Amino acid sequence: MLTRICSPEGWDEMIRRQVAAGRAKFLNPRDLHRLGLDDYIREMPPENLALWKRVDSGQVLEVVEPFMGRWLQFRDFYQRECIDRVLRPSGKNFDYKAALRSLERDANSGIMFERPASAMNRYRNPARLIAGLILAMFCVFVLLIVRDRGAGRGSEPGSTRAGSRGCCLRRRWSRSPCGATTR
Repeated sequence: MLTRICSPEGWDEMIRRQVAAGRAKFLNPRDLHRLGLDDYIREMPPENLALWKRVDSGQVLEVVEPFMGRWLQFRDFYQRECIDRVLRPSGKNFDYKAALRSLERDANSGIMFERPASAMNRYRNPARLIAGLILAMFCVFVLLIVRDRGAGRGSEPGSTRAGSRGCCLRRRWSRSPCGATTR
């Protein structure tokens, strides 16, 4: 099954499914041409064709397709932050242009893509401090648990814990730590 999915035929089937779902304008025109789907290439926006030419020439090194990655998260965020607010009765005075600008800024600075190292550096020291505090609390709890479990043990093997009045059976006719004779 995995061989079938990962094979070139499986990839071609995935492309056909994307075309059937109406996403042909986001696919690579070379793949569409190879599969004989030239009609969809003619329907592609010129901006997308120009982008794919730049990808083929090596000017663009990364391709983000809207049906992959974190687009579903962004779509939900877009619906929650913009569309829902416009459709509410209080949405008459809602500044949707500012909301869309904010969404675009957020999408380009961390929701959709990785933030640059310069933006992340300001969060590193507080994150290290918090992680160190959590680790220290964990170590203290482990130490307390180990000390509590080890505090009631006697030095002899087979001895009972402190506070327990049960007898141990080390030998057949011996005295137990609690004073009872065992058989």
